[in-house]
Amino acid sequence: MKKMRYVISALCISILLISILVYAGRISGRTKGDRNENTGGSESSESYVQEESDEYEPELITISSEEEKRIREHILEAVEPCWNIYEQADKGNADNVVLPDQIMEKLARRLADNGYTVSCGGNICNMQNEELLDVVLKNASAGEEAEAEFFHITKSGVFEWRRLEFKKGEMVMTCAGADWSRGEEPQKLRISYMEKQKVYDWQYTEKGWLIIEASKSKNHEMDMHSMFRVLPLPQECREYCSRYIEPVSYMGNNLFLTDWDEASIDKVVFNDVFEFLYTMETGKKYEEQEYPDGVPKELYESVITSYFPITASKLEQFPGYSEEKQTYSWEAMGCGTVIPQPQPFPEVVKVTEQEDGTVILTVDAGLLQAGTDRAFTHEVRIKPDDEGNMQYIGNHVLESEENKMPGYMPRMSYQ
Repeated sequence: MKKMRYVISALCISILLISILVYAGRISGRTKGDRNENTGGSESSESYVQEESDEYEPELITISSEEEKRIREHILEAVEPCWNIYEQADKGNADNVVLPDQIMEKLARRLADNGYTVSCGGNICNMQNEELLDVVLKNASAGEEAEAEFFHITKSGVFEWRRLEFKKGEMVMTCAGADWSRGEEPQKLRISYMEKQKVYDWQYTEKGWLIIEASKSKNHEMDMHSMFRVLPLPQECREYCSRYIEPVSYMGNNLFLTDWDEASIDKVVFNDVFEFLYTMETGKKYEEQEYPDGVPKELYESVITSYFPITASKLEQFPGYSEEKQTYSWEAMGCGTVIPQPQPFPEVVKVTEQEDGTVILTVDAGLLQAGTDRAFTHEVRIKPDDEGNMQYIGNHVLESEENKMPGYMPRMSYQ
């Protein structure tokens, strides 16, 4: 029965994670699969080909053969010098390419060194040569005519290119993608898709996020938003976020969704946050099947007390601990234990250091499906323990009528 429960749970969480990854892939740009294949050349001049009967369909514009040729040559000329970096990268053994973050950054630097504006998928690094794009977006927001272009490198090895043309506040976006064919020898750089469309909606936020809704979004499953951070984020903010916020985030736990401090630490559902801390501590995923009777007392308490100012004896007073089995109850994320919903992504925007060593991280939670870089804001307090290891000591959600917070429910009663 335990084995069957594990299989069902694993299947459900896989479905949830796939959905989230699809959403996350658009935080720094839509994936190749979101677009039509290469349009091919058309001898006709530009013309709108959108059927207005369906308001959710993209308003496509025909690309002339001359323009297609210019775009193709422009992209290939820009991307070809990246071959030696791409060729030597470990791209995984699967049919689909998976680029390591450091390789994506190297590729971005190569393009930037050659004068191109470029960002990386997953917002893993600051956009480079962003100054012109920033000016163009600000001018376009004021209703001026303007034009700019930029590249975006995805984790799947696609060099996405976008040209943005603005007139009276409206945007026409031309997109194309280049990648090296896999399974062919020698590998050839190719243009895998190209399209042009009138954008349904867009905005350039005060924080420096370009948010594009290519066509009207029908629902969360057919969301058409993509987001690109243009203005740089301080490296200190990125490092704190990657170390203490992103590994836990907002799915399947309430660490950053409720107000708590050291006096009200029992508001944190430790059983639900355990697996994330376990991965932070060990670098490995927690495997439920290894401990079918619950998380061993020593393991559970070692992980939790490493990240929170709480004693093992205090933890044993919480629901879920079995004195007889010397274990803590734990339930995996899956169908019925996690609310299916779009997940926000965290971004540390401010770091405040206090005299007693406490660090306050101001975190804006963006939400792709809502087209916002600030669905809600919370302040996370961390402080080094006696050995210098950072512990979570509090969280506070800033009140706002505009907050769009995800729902949360404990995975089990832990009784």
